[in-house]
Amino acid sequence: MRETFLDITKHTGDLGFLDTVKITGTSDQTLIESMDADKNVILKGLLKEPSAQLEGDFGLSNLPLLKFYCNFANFKSDDASVDIIREKRGDRELITEIRFASADTESTATYRVMNADLVPDQHKFLGKDWDIEFIPTKSKIAEFSELATGLMSIETYFMPKTDDAGNLRFYIGDEAAATNKASMVFQKDVKATFAGGLHWPIQPVLSILKLAASNGSEPTMSFLAKGALQISFESKFGDWKYILPAKRR
Repeated sequence: MRETFLDITKHTGDLGFLDTVKITGTSDQTLIESMDADKNVILKGLLKEPSAQLEGDFGLSNLPLLKFYCNFANFKSDDASVDIIREKRGDRELITEIRFASADTESTATYRVMNADLVPDQHKFLGKDWDIEFIPTKSKIAEFSELATGLMSIETYFMPKTDDAGNLRFYIGDEAAATNKASMVFQKDVKATFAGGLHWPIQPVLSILKLAASNGSEPTMSFLAKGALQISFESKFGDWKYILPAKRR
């Protein structure tokens, strides 16, 4: 359970823009949801194996504290314990806290969870038929990261658009303006047409792609012409989908 919580905090709080998590657990699945304050990034995650211990609805806040407890040396041994505590509230039994204890019980800690009713409403994204879908190469991600880093002081968004050769280009800066700008072929021969005009923030996209790389995973990028980008990949414990609605200028 300790490693499961570490995986959850890695794919939420560690990104720097997801600070509250909703967990909805049933006998069939354990759903992990989060959304940043500006609704620029929506997370839908599923544990690979449903957790009976996490059945119910509850929230996680103060994610750095949860991560700290999971990494605290006395709580990391094989004999240390992580217990999910439930309390009776009316006719419902709710998860209320997570208790950590060292093997000798000389070190203990309590992490209080959020009542599910206090967790912000999560976006209902049911999936789409994507217009473009591919697995980017590590070299293209690195090229985009380097190019974007050099231009983010003047432009924090990028625009994907197919060119005449059928390649998907990423544009940073207004392609038609007499100003500083750059573009690169991010994926060749996408066999689809994707018009310009949709923009996505550079920093969260790069952060999510780098997170996938830290898992040793190959992320799948999916673009919807109606205005959505999804980055999906897996970790040891979960499958993760980050959906970013587009901005128009």
